[in-house]
Amino acid sequence: MMDRSLAHTSKEDVPRDKGIKYVFLPCRRKDYNYINTVIGPPDPKRQLVADAKDLRILHPDFVRYIHRVWMKVRAFRPTTGGMMFMSALHAGCDSLDVYGMGYTRQYSDHYYDLTYIPFKAFLGSHDYRREIKLMKMLDDDGIINWYKRDVKEFL
Repeated sequence: MMDRSLAHTSKEDVPRDKGIKYVFLPCRRKDYNYINTVIGPPDPKRQLVADAKDLRILHPDFVRYIHRVWMKVRAFRPTTGGMMFMSALHAGCDSLDVYGMGYTRQYSDHYYDLTYIPFKAFLGSHDYRREIKLMKMLDDDGIINWYKRDVKEFL
């Protein structure tokens, strides 16, 4: 979860269930600054306030491992969703249901969009084709349950 992920989320909609852990995928210096504000002194303007004990930060070496060994891409990095489902697999989840992943112009850019926003592949940002190929392989092997909607390219 990053500050950019919460940009269109109201403060009231940020999950605060008992026992929840917030997972951060920092990819630039600004992200580490944001993490410090989350655990800093209370501020009514902030969407997310949490105790340090409830934060998890993905180590840069783990991110590189996923990027190079599993994703095998030259892109900037895997998508946040891709990193989260790979993190869940590596954390030992017994089952993993993947929803809202896989990019196509048929649906909005993000699963949480309230209105249709066209998908835009930024060159070099993420390797969507490789991520889709990996999800399909893991789904076919029964490692994940990938909800593919009605997208024929994913079936």
